[in-house]
Amino acid sequence: MQHFFSHLFAVSEELLNIDALDDLRSVLGDEFFDLAQMFARQLQVEVKALLQCHERGDMPQLKRLAHSLKGASANMGALALAQLANAIERAALAEDKATVDSLMPQLTALADQSLEAMRSAGYLVNEG
Repeated sequence: MQHFFSHLFAVSEELLNIDALDDLRSVLGDEFFDLAQMFARQLQVEVKALLQCHERGDMPQLKRLAHSLKGASANMGALALAQLANAIERAALAEDKATVDSLMPQLTALADQSLEAMRSAGYLVNEG
């Protein structure tokens, strides 16, 4: 069983900046959990909007939304998601449709994995 938890922690470490989340929780106290819930709800909205922009081929709006997602994800310690959003933002800015097309399929899964890692690590609780 210990192997499972060490693997889970390793996966969380790749997805999350645990130190940043712990620091944020230390500063905000219980308000941290409200912020985490807001991030989780907003993440679902932003991912859906990004996917819709991609379907429409709206590169300027895709760039703006990816920039927003990058900042929110970085602030909440979701490093891998912030890195993917950064890559999408840069590709959209360059109007590199092939790169955007290769990155977008990863977005939903990585968002879900990031939220699950936050839940598993105890940063996201009492979702409603």
